Amino acid sequence: MGLNDLPEDWVERLKAGDRGVLSRVITCIENNTLNDDELVSAVGAYGGCAQIVAFTGPPGVGKSTLTSCYIKALRDGGSKVCVIAIDPSNHVNGGAVLGDRIRYNRNMDSGIFFRSLSTRGQLGGLSRATARVANVMDAAGADVIAIETVGTGQVEVDVADLATTTVLLSSPNQGDSIQAIKAGILDIADIIVINKADIDGSEIAKQELTKATAHRNRVGSWQVPVLGTVATDGIGIEELVDAIKGHYQQEGRERRRTLSLRWFESLLQDAALDLAMSKVQNLSQAQLEKYSQNFLAGEISFADVAASIVSSSTIE
Repeated sequence: MGLNDLPEDWVERLKAGDRGVLSRVITCIENNTLNDDELVSAVGAYGGCAQIVAFTGPPGVGKSTLTSCYIKALRDGGSKVCVIAIDPSNHVNGGAVLGDRIRYNRNMDSGIFFRSLSTRGQLGGLSRATARVANVMDAAGADVIAIETVGTGQVEVDVADLATTTVLLSSPNQGDSIQAIKAGILDIADIIVINKADIDGSEIAKQELTKATAHRNRVGSWQVPVLGTVATDGIGIEELVDAIKGHYQQEGRERRRTLSLRWFESLLQDAALDLAMSKVQNLSQAQLEKYSQNFLAGEISFADVAASIVSSSTIE
């Protein structure tokens, strides 16, 4: 599916919140059949208003359940919500496993748009398409975009470059609060949640995490709260909603203004990578052999080879 497969008025229908068009545009983004120039020229001028809340943390801490409770609370308040669940890739076809959709179903309604995206092997837990999908959801009129990462732990720090508020989940029964301290992942957290706070060790975990974030709580800056929830029972969700609102009002609005610059930088990096890869793929066998021979003979470095290819120059 590409741009030619979309209706002529797809931009207008997308801005009007047409879920069918939104779904098809996301499919184009995932399949890389809607290039960034087309996307930016079509929707780049719209949106920029959605609050983007990322939920991250180690596997097994209840991210899907907590996120589901959070979006239900938003829907009860009348907000339009889009959800991006970053799933591990299916090892056969590269698609999302879709496990998170099962856990979300109980709180789904017509005011929620849900999409699973595959990591496609990316270590950071965020698929390459995530920023583009969030931008399209924003243009479609979402008030809040909730992103749930894969939850591989220490490599989730790239989520902070996309979200206006990052919620880090922990639980007292896995020892991951200590691991988070060691990994430095606490530095990306705007709000810390100890889920499953009804089990032994939750108070100790709260003390550890509060102490670990003390260096960030300077006068006049956002004070990182450590909250306790029991998502399966809906306990602590109201406090979480209030904390996310508070952070957005104090820091998130300003952070939202910088996201467009980060998005542009991401597009630029991807465009440069795609250009370089296309040039490598278009090398003739003779050119490839010439580069290889000169490299193996020590006449040229690997960096020189790459620079020569990207600049379209060749070795005579």
